[in-house]
Amino acid sequence: MILRQLGIIDFVRDSERVVRWTDRIARSSSGQFDTDVLLDAVSTGGHSAFYYCTDDDKPKGIIYSTVVNHLSGNTLTVVGAAGDGAVEDDWADLTTLFNDLAKSLDCVDFEIRGRRGFMRVFKPLGWEEKYTVIGRNCYEGEL
Repeated sequence: MILRQLGIIDFVRDSERVVRWTDRIARSSSGQFDTDVLLDAVSTGGHSAFYYCTDDDKPKGIIYSTVVNHLSGNTLTVVGAAGDGAVEDDWADLTTLFNDLAKSLDCVDFEIRGRRGFMRVFKPLGWEEKYTVIGRNCYEGEL
């Protein structure tokens, strides 16, 4: 399996597939973003989009990521992933690809924002729960 960064030609030629997969990621983001916001983040350079492909370069899915600067070094953060098949079947291969991508971007580690249940899949692959993200809408309810 390989990672291939999407270029403008991919967004034009494969727009239906890109939008379909991006919609799936947006729907599972708990309202953090919608499809247009994620695509805009890529077009302005704040995020990157990659196809994860078979060895003969056939796209299996899409991954959105960004690099976050921490005091201890940069972290590659995978914002979302979706594909036509079960993405879960590819996590072992993707873990290796994320590791290589993080190193190439001068990151000291990499992480995925996901639901707590992801640990069932990732723990056997050497992942650990680093922290829990909680949130509150600023406009709902009185303080």
